[in-house]
Amino acid sequence: MGAAQEVEWIMPVAQYDSVRSALEDLGFPVTLTEVRTSGGRHMKRKLVYRGCEYDTQPEMVQLELLVPANAVRDVLRTSAKSSSTLWLR
Repeated sequence: MGAAQEVEWIMPVAQYDSVRSALEDLGFPVTLTEVRTSGGRHMKRKLVYRGCEYDTQPEMVQLELLVPANAVRDVLRTSAKSSSTLWLR
């Protein structure tokens, strides 16, 4: 058996189902972890509703996979196609 490589990334919860089903079709089970990101200024938004301020932060998850080294590119391409936030050259 060849060398294995760990692939992990953080993405919004809303896109998890499409990415998970695409990766399971390839035969790779996914480990999911809920994460809190610092996010920077584009992630945190303050909403004002009836004079009260609310901090909003989108829910994020971290996906982790252990794949053979020769399948890493296939995994990244599949997840990029099934999620609109991932970008791959």
